[in-house]
Amino acid sequence: MSLIRKALSPLLAVWPLFSRAIDITASPKNCHEISFSKGWSSPVQNGTIGSLDTVLSGYDFRQDATSPKMLVRGYLGGHVDGNKLNYKYAMSVYEVDLSRKDSKPTLSSVARWEAAQILPAKRFPSVAVKPEPLDSQPISISGKLFPKTGARWASPARFESVRQTLDGTRVALQSFTGPMTLLEGDILTPNRDRGQVYFEFFDVSSSAKIGTVEGRYNGYGIDRRNYSMWVNRRFFILPLDYDFKHAFVCDFGQ
Repeated sequence: MSLIRKALSPLLAVWPLFSRAIDITASPKNCHEISFSKGWSSPVQNGTIGSLDTVLSGYDFRQDATSPKMLVRGYLGGHVDGNKLNYKYAMSVYEVDLSRKDSKPTLSSVARWEAAQILPAKRFPSVAVKPEPLDSQPISISGKLFPKTGARWASPARFESVRQTLDGTRVALQSFTGPMTLLEGDILTPNRDRGQVYFEFFDVSSSAKIGTVEGRYNGYGIDRRNYSMWVNRRFFILPLDYDFKHAFVCDFGQ
């Protein structure tokens, strides 16, 4: 922990928007952290840069055919236009090679984003789980049972604790050990979930576990656990903080 972070620790304890929701404590070698160091600027509104709306809702990904790097853009929510969800994007666009630990996100352009290919990414809704399991039960997918490590599923709506790739070949289970509250409180007296969070990855066909990420969780309100997602079937992305400036990436290969 840095000296600045130590000095701010009393403030971080009461104002979670300044703090990380997840501090990774253990992970496979194929995982690493990335930082969108310049942050995210909001869309232009009435000719000026508007204030953030106020917190990003997640990441979206595209692929530029001229580069192995992915383009990443934050979005600030969306609305349904017919059957299509239209995102309200941040103006910032980054490019990064998620497969390389030494690749740092750098700013790109909206023009490149608009010309790039949309990548299949999946966050919500997750795999259909009926009936939803109790906290003491494993989850059933394709007739196979997948156990979790934490004492309870990470979300009260348990199906939200499961992330399956679009092709159904891999699944991530999210579980939690510690007290859990359903109420946000307010900015000075937030109700927070503190404990250990687990992200466990499985190959669906063989039921084999292919990796586990563990972290200390200190979140409240709209928690970061529910904003994790797969990009293609290869990359799993986990936001670590409330402004989406830091994320954890696991690369499970083709």
